[in-house]
Amino acid sequence: MNTRGSLCWLHFFSFIIIFASGLLEARTWTQESTGRKLVADFVRLDEENVVLKIRGRQVSVPLATLSKADRDFVAANAGKGGGSPLVGANGEWPTFRGPNRNNVSSESGLMKSWPDGGPKKLWSIEQAGEGYSTIIVADGTLFHNSTINGKLTAMAMNPETGKEIWKVTFGDDDGEGYGGMGAGPRSTPTYADGKLPRERWERSLVG
Repeated sequence: MNTRGSLCWLHFFSFIIIFASGLLEARTWTQESTGRKLVADFVRLDEENVVLKIRGRQVSVPLATLSKADRDFVAANAGKGGGSPLVGANGEWPTFRGPNRNNVSSESGLMKSWPDGGPKKLWSIEQAGEGYSTIIVADGTLFHNSTINGKLTAMAMNPETGKEIWKVTFGDDDGEGYGGMGAGPRSTPTYADGKLPRERWERSLVG
């Protein structure tokens, strides 16, 4: 048995740490014709319907039936006519290798060939840090794990602009790397039910 290899894998799994973060807090929605109110989380805009989450269950509400304040909120957070092209209902990438963990995207309307010089660069980031974590995109936010200045770091960014939304550290990187490769986290965040789960406890399975 390769004891060193086993220890490396155990060490790797002990550092799968991802943090909880509510992207959009629950708000009060109002039916324009009756004035009835409902407290729910905004999930996305799906064509002419707003998808809301109430106590863990998703419901679809016609956008036209909501108050002007609600319609303005949806327009500001999802874009008119159906959300961000990066994170639409069929385009989310909420975990490692995509929603079905098969590296297949259901996005449509993509370029069949690139123009001369490649596609237009929208933004770039110079302080992404070190590591092997892949990015995920869910509910209008891009998430990423890396090591920055020796600290294991989780960050959230706006996928349209690259602007940082929040950044937190969750420990020191020992710098030893894994299997002869460089330092930095190898775990990819996973987004589910409006949250990024976080580590509750850690225990060594060796000795």
